[in-house]
Amino acid sequence: MKLINPTEYKRLNEATGFVLLSFGLLVWLSLISYQASDASWNTASG
Repeated sequence: MKLINPTEYKRLNEATGFVLLSFGLLVWLSLISYQASDASWNTASG
């Protein structure tokens, strides 16, 4: 089973690949740069 099938439009395939690659790089960067001591949005400071 293929998750995403190629279309007949080459530019659409390239744009989809670029968006998915960019999202993957963003997730990878956020996992690599994670620090447990960083401030959180759901905790009060002070």
